Amino acid sequence: MKKVVFTIFMVAVAYTANSQENNGQTAKGKFLIDLSTQVGGSNYAFTNTGFGFTNVHGYNAWSLGLGGGYFIADNFALTAGFGYADGSHGGNSTFSYKIGAKYYLKGKIPFAVNLSGSNVDVLNDRPLFLGLSGGYAFFLGDKLSIEPKINYSIPLKNRNFLKKSLSLGVSFSIHL
Repeated sequence: MKKVVFTIFMVAVAYTANSQENNGQTAKGKFLIDLSTQVGGSNYAFTNTGFGFTNVHGYNAWSLGLGGGYFIADNFALTAGFGYADGSHGGNSTFSYKIGAKYYLKGKIPFAVNLSGSNVDVLNDRPLFLGLSGGYAFFLGDKLSIEPKINYSIPLKNRNFLKKSLSLGVSFSIHL
């Protein structure tokens, strides 16, 4: 059994290594479409511009969003995103937005900085965050990449209520 698992692992590593050639996916003039998700982090509900679903003690919360960008230089994109979240108890809907920049070091290691905010029904003062993230881009052919990442968000408003937050995420990106 160990040999079978090891063989499957080695085939996956070889396939990933072969598909890591950057064929201009991050070249100037290209577009980027991102569908992302994240796990953990206390500010998740306020900054999510991707897909999510949570069930805690019978309370369901879901989110859906989309992001994208345009490469203004090789490996450097200006990005934007939006999202909507709601829960099963109603009255807590959230509209989130994000603007920022993303840089691919050596075409494979994405670093992003963004300003994200939201319009939360239950808060008078609108949350605003500075977000930082880094990860690795696994290119699966010329148009698709999977990017596991670590996100760190710092509240710029509502500091008494909101805290700094660390979360894990993954982006599924289409490069056009």
